[in-house]
Amino acid sequence: QEMERGMQTGLQQVAEGYVAMALTIVDSLEKRRLIMPGHGERTAKLALRVADRLQLVAADRNDLDLACRLSELGKAWVRAAILSKQGPLTDIEKESLRQHPLRAAEHLECLPSLRRVARIVRHQAERYDGLGLPDRLRGDRIPLGARILALAAAFETLTNTGEERLSWQAALDRLRDARGEVFDPWLCDLFAEEL
Repeated sequence: QEMERGMQTGLQQVAEGYVAMALTIVDSLEKRRLIMPGHGERTAKLALRVADRLQLVAADRNDLDLACRLSELGKAWVRAAILSKQGPLTDIEKESLRQHPLRAAEHLECLPSLRRVARIVRHQAERYDGLGLPDRLRGDRIPLGARILALAAAFETLTNTGEERLSWQAALDRLRDARGEVFDPWLCDLFAEEL
């Protein structure tokens, strides 16, 4: 029993070190302006408002928080030239960029305690209508955390990125236009209510 406790403690320390390293990688991408600084943190704040509304248990809430903060981790395996390119991307470059959630999930799921976080990150680009990536999951087959992350990340991007940053209301209208296709309609309505 003592040996088992020691192994559990050791695994927990490895996982904590791994998460710290992953967060450092995301921070490095932000500092190099290869991803939007603060996107993960702002996305997490929005997602956790929905989690609170849904009264998610602490473990699910923590997994969602971490998945939001690590949602762009996979971009560390995309060439910097693609991430910083000003003009349109080629088809090959677009495909490389589309693979970033898979890359992040592959690196996170190697630790048992991060498998649920990996699952949320992996499925962040699925669509409610089943036309998303990587597995074309549809509706409730998409993990709840991934559906929340998708909404929060889209809203955060619309209100904080690009030359034409949208107002909260305009961004919510854009999300509502995609409800039932890209986003879970029930969650979309709940998200709008919460904001």
